[in-house]
Amino acid sequence: QYCEGNGGYPTYSNSGAGIVIGDSALQRSVAANYGLWWENYLITRNYVHGTRNSGMYLGPNFADGELPVRNIEVSFNTLDTFGYSGMTCKSWWEGTNSIHDNTIDTTGLLKDGTAIQRDGISVLSATCDIYNNKIFNTGDGKAASPTAQSLKLYVHNGPLTGVTFQGFGPYTTFPYSIYNNLIVNGAKVGITVGRS
Repeated sequence: QYCEGNGGYPTYSNSGAGIVIGDSALQRSVAANYGLWWENYLITRNYVHGTRNSGMYLGPNFADGELPVRNIEVSFNTLDTFGYSGMTCKSWWEGTNSIHDNTIDTTGLLKDGTAIQRDGISVLSATCDIYNNKIFNTGDGKAASPTAQSLKLYVHNGPLTGVTFQGFGPYTTFPYSIYNNLIVNGAKVGITVGRS
C-alpha cells in the first residue's frame, strides 16, 4: 500500500505493468504445487500510472497453468493512463474477493491493432464484489475503440463443468455483485457480463 508506480509510457517505456500477481514458474499441474493459491492480498491506496500494458495484472490466464487467486481486496487505488486496461483480474475462483473505491482514468491508448484489452476493469474467470469504483475514458474515450469496455466480467478460458484441466477441478459458476459504480465516457460498452 501507499506505493507509486510510474511506467513513463509512452515517452520513456514501451512495456510492462504496474502491479502483477503471478509467476509462470509456479505451475498448479506440478504435483508439489497441487492445492496452492496466490491468496490473502490487500492492494490498497496505490497510485499507478503511465504503463504500456495494464496498470494492475492480478492473476493468470486459466490455460497458462499458474496458481489461481483467492481472498484478495483491491481498494482505494488511483490508476491512470495505460496502453491496455486499467485493471485485469483473472482466476479468482474462490474466497472473498472485492474491487472497490478505485478510480481509473484513460485506458486503451495503444492502437497497434493487436490490443484486445482496453478496458477499465476486466474480471475473467472469477468471483468478486465490484462496487464504488469510478471509471473514466475507457478505450481512450473513443466510441470507435471496438473492444473497449468500462467494466467487463466473464468466463474466458476458465474451468467449466466437467473440466479438470491441469488438476484444477471443475468450477460451474462465478458469482458477481456489481453496484454503485460510476462510468463516464465509456467508449463502446459500459458493462458487459457474459461468457466469451
